[in-house]
Amino acid sequence: MPKKENGYDLGWKGYFDQLCRYKEDNGHCLVPTKCEENPQLSNWVKRQRHMYQNYLKGKKQAITEDRIKMLEDIGFVWKVTPELVGLAWRVKQEHGEWQRKYHQLKQYKARHGDCFCDDTSLSDWVQEQREQFVLFQTRRGTSKLTTERYQMLIHLGFVWEQRYFELKDY
Repeated sequence: MPKKENGYDLGWKGYFDQLCRYKEDNGHCLVPTKCEENPQLSNWVKRQRHMYQNYLKGKKQAITEDRIKMLEDIGFVWKVTPELVGLAWRVKQEHGEWQRKYHQLKQYKARHGDCFCDDTSLSDWVQEQREQFVLFQTRRGTSKLTTERYQMLIHLGFVWEQRYFELKDY
């Protein structure tokens, strides 16, 4: 029989979902200590880190191994350093740029029916996605192409093989 969830469990899952959305919007889980857009999420993240530190010291905490794993699976960082804060800012910039180009490609496809763009800045980005895909297939850690981005491009009808593009023109 499945365990019945209490209010604390439901609240935790609600904040976890907010953190997932934050990551989707920003490309990382490093919620600022004073997050003006969502101060409750900022406080929740701070509590998770505090509970985790106590957990490591062997103190009884509300954070469980399952929750620790869930947080780690989405890229949650337990100890924030100044270097990570700088990295988070760069990731957010890159994430925003990727999203902007993706939406341009989506608009291009709506107008032309395919993702074979001739717009130079967009075609350069498309080629970069193909190059990142090769890295993604061989050494996931070095690619900027995430599983989420890969799935978004697949859903759009993105063609990964340059050869297909060349044959289409033939």
